[in-house]
Amino acid sequence: FGYLLPGDRDGNGDSKVVRFRVDDFNNDTVEVLDLALTDMELKGFHGGFSDGVYGYLAPFAQNRVFSGKVVRFALHDFSTVDVLNLAAEDSDLVGFAGGFWQGVYGYLVPRIKTKLVRFRFDDFATFAVLDLASIDVNLRGFRTGFIDATFGYLVPATHGRLVRFRLDDFSTVSVFDLSETDGDLTGFSIGFVDADFGYLLPDFRRNSFGKVARFALCNPAGTTTLDLAPYDIGLRGFRFVGGFADSTHGYLVPFGHYQIGGFFGKVVRFLFEDFSTVEILDLELIDSDLTGFHGGFEDGADTYGYLVPFFKTKLVRIRFDNFTDVDVLDLALASSDIEGGFVHGLMEGIFGYLLPGDVRGRGMSLVLRFDLDKFDNDTISILDLRESDTDLRGFHGGFSDGVY
Repeated sequence: FGYLLPGDRDGNGDSKVVRFRVDDFNNDTVEVLDLALTDMELKGFHGGFSDGVYGYLAPFAQNRVFSGKVVRFALHDFSTVDVLNLAAEDSDLVGFAGGFWQGVYGYLVPRIKTKLVRFRFDDFATFAVLDLASIDVNLRGFRTGFIDATFGYLVPATHGRLVRFRLDDFSTVSVFDLSETDGDLTGFSIGFVDADFGYLLPDFRRNSFGKVARFALCNPAGTTTLDLAPYDIGLRGFRFVGGFADSTHGYLVPFGHYQIGGFFGKVVRFLFEDFSTVEILDLELIDSDLTGFHGGFEDGADTYGYLVPFFKTKLVRIRFDNFTDVDVLDLALASSDIEGGFVHGLMEGIFGYLLPGDVRGRGMSLVLRFDLDKFDNDTISILDLRESDTDLRGFHGGFSDGVY
């Protein structure tokens, strides 16, 4: 199955989780779990994750009021719903920016407040709180998180303070202010690790700075910076939304210019080995419509990367071995109803899936499936969720469980 997670569209919050079959991809197999039937306040989430048994939703806000109710739903029956009300214990436990899991614990990333939460999977009642304000009252505003074998990391969205905490004791915390190394290192979109280093990809604060930060996992204080501007001055001031990695390179996905508006199509990749070799692929030289992407994903075989179209309708596939071979799939040729608005991509088997998000207040409703290898219009299938429920639009990502 594939799952679509409700977001906080229009500031009011959505409550409906969607499940669709990947082996029988048609509207007849769409199922809807309305969390509001369990609790009217179960709306407005900011992403989630799955441990293979349950799906978990990170509470953000509903009706413009920050929420602290964590939801889990059983994957096996898609009807059992449990709620962990963190705010009932501490009113500061609200407004999280997604989460992640490791072992028997789930973690919630603080966006609005300063408190990081860890909860147990087995009873979904026991939780612990790590108040970052005890170190620095300004430690809030994180965008996402990730882990290595020993530590969890919180990625700063509006500042430069990277937080690292031990997973085993959930009390040992270190803070590394990357802006002390370089004043531009504030505000990142995503982070990931390889064997020895962690990487933070640029997003924006007041303006985009076009710098990638790398830190040694053994000593994050030793941060190094990769400034993209010397390779192409036009990369400074542009916003990247997300990225991904193969075994040798990191990739930045182009979106638009934060200050002057408009979109751009320069894909950047950098070599992990030396953190200085940079290549730029300008998709606009191929097609002026190849701009404004919202994240991407790789095929798991170190062969192709895919860019998710947001403001346009053209899906891009890039071959990793030479970084010049590009295939373009104009989704609008498959259906005139496709207007872009995809915000997340995932893979299951031989297919890739594009999940609908929110474009300037317009929640999109189409889920698209394509053959990863053939990559042609004949293999495109579409779910129009409006046929099941007109409220099914504008999701905040999703995941697949690999169960058929």
